[in-house]
Amino acid sequence: MEHISESPDNNDHLGPDRENLAPGEIDLTGATEQEDDLRDVIGDAIHEAEASGGEIPAWGARTIARALANRTGSTDAALHHYAETGKIDPDKIYRELAEAYADPTGSPQTRSWVNWLGTYLVSRTIDADPDPDATDEAPIGGSALEKVAHYLRHACREADEHGQPITDGDARAIGAVLAPLAGPSSAMAVFAETGEVDLPALATECRRLGDRTWRTPEIADWLSRLENWLTANRSGQGSGDVTSPQVEQGLAEHGDAFRAYLRLPDIDACAGDLLVTFGEFYIGAYPHMDALLDDLTEIRDWEAAIDELATRHGIDGLVSLDRTKVELVARETWDIVDVGGRLYVFTK
Repeated sequence: MEHISESPDNNDHLGPDRENLAPGEIDLTGATEQEDDLRDVIGDAIHEAEASGGEIPAWGARTIARALANRTGSTDAALHHYAETGKIDPDKIYRELAEAYADPTGSPQTRSWVNWLGTYLVSRTIDADPDPDATDEAPIGGSALEKVAHYLRHACREADEHGQPITDGDARAIGAVLAPLAGPSSAMAVFAETGEVDLPALATECRRLGDRTWRTPEIADWLSRLENWLTANRSGQGSGDVTSPQVEQGLAEHGDAFRAYLRLPDIDACAGDLLVTFGEFYIGAYPHMDALLDDLTEIRDWEAAIDELATRHGIDGLVSLDRTKVELVARETWDIVDVGGRLYVFTK
Protein backbone atom coordinates (compact mmCIF):
# COMPACT_ATOMS: atom_id res chain seq x y z
CA MET A 1 0.00 0.00 0.00
CA GLU A 2 1.46 3.35 -0.98
CA HIS A 3 2.13 5.75 1.87
CA ILE A 4 0.31 9.07 1.66
CA SER A 5 2.05 12.12 3.07
CA GLU A 6 0.22 15.23 4.19
CA SER A 7 3.51 17.11 4.08
CA PRO A 8 5.62 15.93 1.14
CA ASP A 9 8.70 17.74 2.47
CA ASN A 10 8.66 15.83 5.76
CA ASN A 11 11.71 13.78 6.61
CA ASP A 12 11.29 10.22 7.79
CA HIS A 13 12.14 11.20 11.36
CA LEU A 14 10.75 14.40 12.77
CA GLY A 15 10.38 15.94 16.19
CA PRO A 16 12.47 18.05 18.53
CA ASP A 17 15.16 16.72 20.78
CA ARG A 18 14.02 16.13 24.33
CA GLU A 19 16.12 18.99 25.74
CA ASN A 20 14.79 21.44 23.15
CA LEU A 21 11.11 21.06 24.01
CA ALA A 22 9.45 24.25 25.21
CA PRO A 23 6.80 24.05 27.96
CA GLY A 24 3.58 22.72 26.46
CA GLU A 25 5.28 21.72 23.19
CA ILE A 26 4.36 18.28 21.84
CA ASP A 27 7.01 15.77 20.86
CA LEU A 28 5.39 13.82 18.04
CA THR A 29 8.27 11.32 18.01
CA GLY A 30 7.10 9.88 21.32
CA ALA A 31 10.52 10.24 22.93
CA THR A 32 9.03 12.28 25.77
CA GLU A 33 6.23 11.26 28.11
CA GLN A 34 3.59 14.00 27.82
CA GLU A 35 0.27 12.35 28.63
CA ASP A 36 -1.33 15.47 30.15
CA ASP A 37 -0.04 17.77 27.40
CA LEU A 38 -1.28 15.40 24.73
CA ARG A 39 -4.73 15.29 26.33
CA ASP A 40 -4.87 19.11 26.49
CA VAL A 41 -3.88 19.54 22.84
CA ILE A 42 -6.36 16.91 21.70
CA GLY A 43 -9.08 18.67 23.68
CA ASP A 44 -8.22 21.92 21.91
CA ALA A 45 -8.39 20.20 18.51
CA ILE A 46 -11.78 18.62 19.22
CA HIS A 47 -13.12 21.94 20.53
CA GLU A 48 -11.97 23.65 17.33
CA ALA A 49 -13.64 20.97 15.20
CA GLU A 50 -16.91 21.17 17.11
CA ALA A 51 -16.91 24.98 16.91
CA SER A 52 -16.40 24.91 13.14
CA GLY A 53 -18.72 21.96 12.55
CA GLY A 54 -15.99 20.13 10.65
CA GLU A 55 -13.03 17.82 11.11
CA ILE A 56 -10.16 18.10 13.55
CA PRO A 57 -7.12 20.01 12.20
CA ALA A 58 -4.04 18.17 10.98
CA TRP A 59 -2.04 18.96 14.13
CA GLY A 60 -4.86 17.48 16.22
CA ALA A 61 -4.96 14.31 14.12
CA ARG A 62 -1.25 13.68 14.56
CA THR A 63 -1.47 14.41 18.28
CA ILE A 64 -4.25 11.83 18.67
CA ALA A 65 -2.12 9.35 16.72
CA ARG A 66 0.76 10.06 19.11
CA ALA A 67 -1.42 9.49 22.17
CA LEU A 68 -2.82 6.23 20.79
CA ALA A 69 0.60 5.01 19.65
CA ASN A 70 2.05 5.70 23.11
CA ARG A 71 -0.46 3.25 24.58
CA THR A 72 0.79 0.44 22.34
CA GLY A 73 4.47 1.21 22.95
CA SER A 74 5.37 0.01 19.44
CA THR A 75 7.62 2.08 17.20
CA ASP A 76 6.63 -0.15 14.28
CA ALA A 77 2.99 0.89 14.48
CA ALA A 78 1.41 2.88 11.65
CA LEU A 79 0.01 5.28 14.24
CA HIS A 80 3.53 5.99 15.49
CA HIS A 81 4.78 6.49 11.93
CA TYR A 82 1.90 8.86 11.10
CA ALA A 83 2.40 10.89 14.28
CA GLU A 84 6.11 11.20 13.60
CA THR A 85 6.11 11.84 9.84
CA GLY A 86 2.58 12.67 8.72
CA LYS A 87 2.64 9.71 6.31
CA ILE A 88 -0.36 7.37 6.21
CA ASP A 89 -0.33 3.63 5.61
CA PRO A 90 -4.12 3.15 5.17
CA ASP A 91 -4.32 -0.62 5.65
CA LYS A 92 -2.19 -0.72 8.80
CA ILE A 93 -3.45 2.42 10.47
CA TYR A 94 -7.11 1.45 10.13
CA ARG A 95 -6.38 -1.99 11.52
CA GLU A 96 -4.72 -0.38 14.53
CA LEU A 97 -7.60 2.06 14.99
CA ALA A 98 -10.09 -0.79 14.82
CA GLU A 99 -8.16 -2.71 17.48
CA ALA A 100 -8.02 0.36 19.73
CA TYR A 101 -11.76 0.95 19.28
CA ALA A 102 -12.69 -2.66 20.02
CA ASP A 103 -10.36 -3.03 23.02
CA PRO A 104 -12.65 -3.96 25.97
CA THR A 105 -10.28 -2.19 28.37
CA GLY A 106 -10.45 1.02 26.35
CA SER A 107 -12.17 4.11 27.70
CA PRO A 108 -14.96 6.20 26.09
CA GLN A 109 -12.31 8.88 25.60
CA THR A 110 -10.17 6.49 23.57
CA ARG A 111 -13.11 5.52 21.36
CA SER A 112 -13.90 9.21 20.86
CA TRP A 113 -10.31 9.87 19.79
CA VAL A 114 -10.43 6.90 17.40
CA ASN A 115 -13.63 8.25 15.83
CA TRP A 116 -12.21 11.75 15.36
CA LEU A 117 -8.96 10.46 13.88
CA GLY A 118 -10.76 7.87 11.75
CA THR A 119 -13.06 10.52 10.28
CA TYR A 120 -10.09 12.74 9.50
CA LEU A 121 -8.08 9.96 7.87
CA VAL A 122 -10.97 8.51 5.85
CA SER A 123 -11.31 11.79 3.97
CA ARG A 124 -7.64 11.58 3.01
CA THR A 125 -7.34 7.90 2.17
CA ILE A 126 -10.71 6.97 0.66
CA ASP A 127 -9.33 7.59 -2.83
CA ALA A 128 -6.14 5.67 -2.14
CA ASP A 129 -7.63 2.17 -2.18
CA PRO A 130 -6.05 0.58 -5.27
CA ASP A 131 -8.53 -2.29 -5.40
CA PRO A 132 -12.02 -1.06 -6.32
CA ASP A 133 -13.23 -4.68 -6.57
CA ALA A 134 -12.35 -5.61 -2.99
CA THR A 135 -14.36 -8.26 -1.15
CA ASP A 136 -18.04 -7.36 -1.11
CA GLU A 137 -18.67 -8.05 2.56
CA ALA A 138 -16.87 -6.69 5.60
CA PRO A 139 -14.93 -9.28 7.60
CA ILE A 140 -16.75 -11.01 10.44
CA GLY A 141 -16.16 -9.02 13.59
CA GLY A 142 -14.87 -6.06 11.62
CA SER A 143 -15.43 -2.69 13.24
CA ALA A 144 -17.28 0.20 11.67
CA LEU A 145 -13.98 1.91 10.99
CA GLU A 146 -12.66 -1.11 9.10
CA LYS A 147 -15.78 -1.27 6.99
CA VAL A 148 -15.59 2.42 6.20
CA ALA A 149 -11.91 2.21 5.37
CA HIS A 150 -12.08 -0.80 3.09
CA TYR A 151 -15.59 -1.54 1.90
CA LEU A 152 -18.01 1.36 2.17
CA ARG A 153 -17.19 2.81 -1.21
CA HIS A 154 -17.67 -0.56 -2.85
CA ALA A 155 -20.89 -1.14 -0.89
CA CYS A 156 -22.37 2.09 -2.22
CA ARG A 157 -21.47 1.14 -5.77
CA GLU A 158 -22.97 -2.31 -5.31
CA ALA A 159 -26.18 -0.79 -3.93
CA ASP A 160 -26.42 1.37 -7.04
CA GLU A 161 -25.93 -1.62 -9.32
CA HIS A 162 -28.82 -3.43 -7.62
CA GLY A 163 -30.99 -0.32 -7.38
CA GLN A 164 -31.23 -0.69 -3.59
CA PRO A 165 -30.30 1.31 -0.49
CA ILE A 166 -27.15 0.36 1.40
CA THR A 167 -27.27 -2.50 3.90
CA ASP A 168 -27.93 -2.12 7.62
CA GLY A 169 -24.26 -2.81 8.41
CA ASP A 170 -22.98 -0.19 6.04
CA ALA A 171 -25.53 2.32 7.32
CA ARG A 172 -24.08 1.81 10.78
CA ALA A 173 -20.55 2.18 9.36
CA ILE A 174 -21.54 5.55 7.93
CA GLY A 175 -22.97 6.44 11.33
CA ALA A 176 -19.60 5.70 12.92
CA VAL A 177 -17.86 8.13 10.58
CA LEU A 178 -20.47 10.87 11.01
CA ALA A 179 -20.95 10.47 14.77
CA PRO A 180 -18.10 12.85 15.73
CA LEU A 181 -19.64 15.50 13.48
CA ALA A 182 -23.11 15.05 14.99
CA GLY A 183 -21.87 15.09 18.59
CA PRO A 184 -21.23 12.56 21.38
CA SER A 185 -24.85 12.56 22.60
CA SER A 186 -26.41 12.48 19.14
CA ALA A 187 -28.72 9.83 17.75
CA MET A 188 -25.95 9.21 15.20
CA ALA A 189 -23.49 8.33 17.96
CA VAL A 190 -26.02 6.01 19.64
CA PHE A 191 -26.73 4.32 16.31
CA ALA A 192 -23.01 3.83 15.61
CA GLU A 193 -22.31 2.48 19.08
CA THR A 194 -25.35 0.26 19.69
CA GLY A 195 -27.27 -0.08 16.43
CA GLU A 196 -30.33 1.49 18.06
CA VAL A 197 -32.27 3.53 15.50
CA ASP A 198 -34.19 6.71 16.32
CA LEU A 199 -35.53 7.40 12.83
CA PRO A 200 -36.86 10.97 13.34
CA ALA A 201 -33.75 12.09 15.23
CA LEU A 202 -31.36 10.51 12.74
CA ALA A 203 -33.22 12.06 9.81
CA THR A 204 -33.06 15.47 11.47
CA GLU A 205 -29.32 15.14 12.10
CA CYS A 206 -28.73 14.06 8.49
CA ARG A 207 -30.55 17.14 7.22
CA ARG A 208 -28.65 19.39 9.65
CA LEU A 209 -25.29 17.98 8.57
CA GLY A 210 -26.39 18.14 4.93
CA ASP A 211 -26.89 21.88 5.22
CA ARG A 212 -23.16 22.34 5.79
CA THR A 213 -20.49 22.54 3.13
CA TRP A 214 -17.94 19.74 3.49
CA ARG A 215 -14.44 19.77 2.08
CA THR A 216 -14.73 16.00 1.66
CA PRO A 217 -17.30 15.14 -1.08
CA GLU A 218 -17.85 11.64 0.34
CA ILE A 219 -19.52 13.09 3.45
CA ALA A 220 -22.39 14.57 1.44
CA ASP A 221 -22.77 11.28 -0.44
CA TRP A 222 -22.74 9.23 2.79
CA LEU A 223 -25.39 11.51 4.29
CA SER A 224 -27.56 10.97 1.24
CA ARG A 225 -27.04 7.19 1.43
CA LEU A 226 -27.95 7.13 5.11
CA GLU A 227 -31.07 9.22 4.51
CA ASN A 228 -32.17 6.82 1.77
CA TRP A 229 -31.60 3.89 4.11
CA LEU A 230 -33.69 5.59 6.80
CA THR A 231 -36.50 6.21 4.32
CA ALA A 232 -36.47 2.64 3.04
CA ASN A 233 -36.53 1.26 6.58
CA ARG A 234 -39.04 3.71 8.01
CA SER A 235 -41.60 1.09 8.98
CA GLY A 236 -39.17 -1.69 9.91
CA GLN A 237 -36.76 0.11 12.26
CA GLY A 238 -33.76 -1.02 10.23
CA SER A 239 -34.69 -4.67 9.96
CA GLY A 240 -33.20 -4.84 6.49
CA ASP A 241 -36.12 -6.64 4.84
CA VAL A 242 -38.64 -3.85 4.36
CA THR A 243 -37.38 -2.17 1.20
CA SER A 244 -40.50 -1.92 -0.93
CA PRO A 245 -40.61 -3.07 -4.57
CA GLN A 246 -41.63 0.49 -5.46
CA VAL A 247 -38.41 1.86 -3.94
CA GLU A 248 -36.28 -0.78 -5.65
CA GLN A 249 -37.88 -0.11 -9.03
CA GLY A 250 -37.69 3.66 -8.61
CA LEU A 251 -33.99 3.57 -7.73
CA ALA A 252 -33.25 1.19 -10.60
CA GLU A 253 -35.11 3.30 -13.18
CA HIS A 254 -34.45 6.85 -11.99
CA GLY A 255 -31.32 6.69 -9.80
CA ASP A 256 -30.47 9.91 -7.97
CA ALA A 257 -33.68 11.62 -9.06
CA PHE A 258 -35.65 9.01 -7.13
CA ARG A 259 -33.22 9.24 -4.20
CA ALA A 260 -33.92 12.96 -4.08
CA TYR A 261 -37.66 12.27 -4.13
CA LEU A 262 -37.34 9.92 -1.14
CA ARG A 263 -35.67 12.71 0.82
CA LEU A 264 -38.73 14.93 0.67
CA PRO A 265 -40.21 15.15 4.20
CA ASP A 266 -43.78 14.22 3.25
CA ILE A 267 -42.95 11.16 1.13
CA ASP A 268 -44.00 7.73 2.40
CA ALA A 269 -41.58 5.17 0.97
CA CYS A 270 -44.14 2.42 1.57
CA ALA A 271 -46.90 4.11 -0.43
CA GLY A 272 -48.35 1.98 -3.22
CA ASP A 273 -48.42 4.87 -5.70
CA LEU A 274 -44.82 5.99 -5.08
CA LEU A 275 -43.75 5.66 -8.73
CA VAL A 276 -46.89 7.41 -9.96
CA THR A 277 -46.46 10.40 -7.65
CA PHE A 278 -42.78 10.64 -8.54
CA GLY A 279 -43.73 11.00 -12.19
CA GLU A 280 -46.31 13.62 -11.33
CA PHE A 281 -44.10 15.78 -9.14
CA TYR A 282 -40.64 15.42 -10.71
CA ILE A 283 -39.67 18.42 -12.86
CA GLY A 284 -36.03 17.89 -13.74
CA ALA A 285 -32.35 17.98 -12.74
CA TYR A 286 -29.88 20.85 -13.07
CA PRO A 287 -26.10 21.09 -12.62
CA HIS A 288 -26.33 24.33 -10.61
CA MET A 289 -28.78 26.96 -9.39
CA ASP A 290 -28.20 29.41 -12.25
CA ALA A 291 -29.23 26.75 -14.78
CA LEU A 292 -32.32 25.99 -12.73
CA LEU A 293 -33.36 29.65 -12.52
CA ASP A 294 -32.68 30.23 -16.21
CA ASP A 295 -34.94 27.31 -17.15
CA LEU A 296 -37.77 27.55 -14.63
CA THR A 297 -38.16 31.30 -14.14
CA GLU A 298 -38.27 34.39 -16.36
CA ILE A 299 -35.05 35.67 -14.84
CA ARG A 300 -33.37 36.29 -18.20
CA ASP A 301 -36.28 38.47 -19.33
CA TRP A 302 -36.17 40.35 -16.04
CA GLU A 303 -32.42 40.94 -16.35
CA ALA A 304 -32.82 42.11 -19.96
CA ALA A 305 -35.54 44.57 -18.90
CA ILE A 306 -33.35 45.93 -16.11
CA ASP A 307 -30.40 46.34 -18.48
CA GLU A 308 -32.60 48.19 -20.98
CA LEU A 309 -33.88 50.51 -18.25
CA ALA A 310 -30.36 51.16 -16.96
CA THR A 311 -29.16 52.02 -20.47
CA ARG A 312 -32.08 54.39 -20.99
CA HIS A 313 -31.18 56.32 -17.84
CA GLY A 314 -27.41 56.20 -18.34
CA ILE A 315 -26.69 54.00 -15.35
CA ASP A 316 -25.30 50.94 -17.13
CA GLY A 317 -23.71 48.47 -14.72
CA LEU A 318 -25.15 50.14 -11.63
CA VAL A 319 -28.37 48.12 -11.35
CA SER A 320 -28.72 44.34 -11.33
CA LEU A 321 -31.15 41.64 -10.31
CA ASP A 322 -30.40 39.85 -7.03
CA ARG A 323 -30.31 36.18 -8.06
CA THR A 324 -29.99 35.12 -4.43
CA LYS A 325 -33.43 36.49 -3.69
CA VAL A 326 -34.83 34.90 -6.82
CA GLU A 327 -33.44 31.59 -5.55
CA LEU A 328 -35.36 32.08 -2.29
CA VAL A 329 -38.56 32.54 -4.28
CA ALA A 330 -37.75 29.43 -6.31
CA ARG A 331 -37.28 27.36 -3.15
CA GLU A 332 -40.65 28.55 -1.89
CA THR A 333 -42.21 27.51 -5.20
CA TRP A 334 -40.54 24.11 -5.70
CA ASP A 335 -38.88 21.43 -3.59
CA ILE A 336 -35.20 21.45 -4.54
CA VAL A 337 -32.97 18.58 -3.36
CA ASP A 338 -29.19 18.36 -3.81
CA VAL A 339 -27.92 14.83 -4.45
CA GLY A 340 -24.38 14.22 -5.68
CA GLY A 341 -23.90 17.88 -6.62
CA ARG A 342 -26.99 18.06 -8.87
CA LEU A 343 -30.25 19.83 -8.05
CA TYR A 344 -33.44 17.79 -8.42
CA VAL A 345 -36.68 19.79 -8.59
CA PHE A 346 -40.19 18.73 -7.62
CA THR A 347 -43.56 20.43 -7.53
CA LYS A 348 -44.57 21.29 -3.99
